[in-house]
Amino acid sequence: LRWKSLLNEFSIHSQMQGFSIGKSADVLAKSVLAGFKTEDSLYKLEYKNYYPFLSKDNAINFSLDKKDGSRLNQFLYHLSFNTSLPSLLHFEDRNSMAFSIESRVPFLDHRLVEFVFSLKDSDKFKSGVTKSILRKSLSGILPEKIRDRRDKKGFVTPGEIKWLRGPLNYLVEGMDYNKLGFLNISKTKKIINDFNSGDDSNSNIVWRSVVLNHWLKNNS
Repeated sequence: LRWKSLLNEFSIHSQMQGFSIGKSADVLAKSVLAGFKTEDSLYKLEYKNYYPFLSKDNAINFSLDKKDGSRLNQFLYHLSFNTSLPSLLHFEDRNSMAFSIESRVPFLDHRLVEFVFSLKDSDKFKSGVTKSILRKSLSGILPEKIRDRRDKKGFVTPGEIKWLRGPLNYLVEGMDYNKLGFLNISKTKKIINDFNSGDDSNSNIVWRSVVLNHWLKNNS
């Protein structure tokens, strides 16, 4: 409930990231909500909000235990061990092994992970800057343009929209909903029909749906 600190950090961070008024309001609302809810309830709320088509009965078959430490550390713990990172490592391992590449993830050295969890929250996020201690430690080593970079990029591609409205449009046109019986078909159809009508807001979901459908048609 350190509201003054929250608003100060949030204001600086919003300016640094160049958030619009709408984006700022959205992030602030989620930040306040995160202060009162457990990680488990937050993930279930997000799951229902963003992925309403995934199951026929809206059942949510997971739970996240409450851990000791700050709210930030609880978030980072589940991110590292239960939610985002395990799935990323799964795909990283499969993709690298498919091409006989022995990949490494040095930031996951257990000594570094344990050290980071022992730090204060302000070492990780300070004056609106994420990864604060990491950025400081790399001063004079990385070019400033990289060390101080604010936008986050993964292994970027031309994007789902450009592909699905271009050379891979046949994936959308070839949808076979009989292969997707485990999804909520009516909601899935609506998302894809909206995309065909020009709505790009759920393009990432459309992309995953059509690629899954294409894989099922060729492997079952």
